[in-house]
Amino acid sequence: MGKSGMFKDFNFKLVVIEALLDQEPLFLKELTDLKDKYTNNFEWYFGAGPIV
Repeated sequence: MGKSGMFKDFNFKLVVIEALLDQEPLFLKELTDLKDKYTNNFEWYFGAGPIV
C-alpha cells in the first residue's frame, strides 16, 4: 500500500492535514511561498479578441 492509500476515508485525511497545519509547521515559509506563487500571480492578456 502506497502513501496515497494510508487513509481510507478522505475526510479524515483532510482533518489530519488541517490539524497539522494548525500547529505552525516547520515548512510554513515554503507553504506560504507556494501559496503566493500559485494564487497571487495572474497573467492578464490584452487585445485578444474572441476566437472566430
